[in-house]
Amino acid sequence: MLDNYVYATTSPIYVTVGGKKARSPEDAKYFVAWIERMIDTTQNIRIGIGGGERVCVGRLAEGKRVFEGCGERKMS
Repeated sequence: MLDNYVYATTSPIYVTVGGKKARSPEDAKYFVAWIERMIDTTQNIRIGIGGGERVCVGRLAEGKRVFEGCGERKMS
């Protein structure tokens, strides 16, 4: 079935290298840009999901802040 609306699924993956959390500024920048596109798309759709757009944009903004923090430092 093809869907014409934005949706997401998540499944966290935790990576350690030498006992430390892995950090990739390049990957973080990619995901910040992707989340910004998702926020823009979500704010511009007109499917009337009863105010759910605000909740979705809020959660995307939370994720964006996480990735913005990851891009500021290398391996910790």
